[in-house]
Amino acid sequence: MSPRSSRRAGLTVVEVVIAMTVLALVLAMVGLATLSGQEAYKTGVNAAHLENMTRRTLDRIADELMEAGQGSIGMQALQPLGSAALTYRTNEGYAAGNNVWSTDTTIQFQYAPGEVDDGVDNDGNGLIDDGVVVLIRDSGGPDQQTVVLTRWVAEFLQGETPNGADDNGNGLQDEQGLSFEYDPGQRTLTIRLTLQRPDAEGRIATRTMQTSVRVRN
Repeated sequence: MSPRSSRRAGLTVVEVVIAMTVLALVLAMVGLATLSGQEAYKTGVNAAHLENMTRRTLDRIADELMEAGQGSIGMQALQPLGSAALTYRTNEGYAAGNNVWSTDTTIQFQYAPGEVDDGVDNDGNGLIDDGVVVLIRDSGGPDQQTVVLTRWVAEFLQGETPNGADDNGNGLQDEQGLSFEYDPGQRTLTIRLTLQRPDAEGRIATRTMQTSVRVRN
């Protein structure tokens, strides 16, 4: 082989090595982009699911409270603290010209099973002191029944910390992840809810929503 041919062969080998290196870099970048896209997708799915869960829970609570009697709500859920529990009665019809009221129903925040108020993730779900929203029919009565409306409830409403101040500027102090506020003058109940949920990588999505219900009875 002539020296000229050897030089051409050498250049060809270098070109192959360079091409393989460039290809490896391209594949690595594609892999990273794909992984990043998958993580973003998972995060988006978790956030969308949480938003839907928050909205559905608020709608369910609002539907329950549409028929609540103003007198049965009384002085609960007033400023500055609001309340994480609301007990009320609903109008079930009329008899002899008078309203017929149901037994007590309670909607409230409870710490999740296995969770206690101690600043520790006792149930190992990635959240600290989280809770559930429960609906209790015949509250305190012989036929009491409890239904869990949602899990993943934050201990405190988004932006709030237990320091005796109104950290998130909504007029309430130290309100929990489920919060009721009642304006007797306007006969309006405002319900606020913060849900939090970690994804598979431990990243926590947070959603906070509120709605208002005018008490009609």
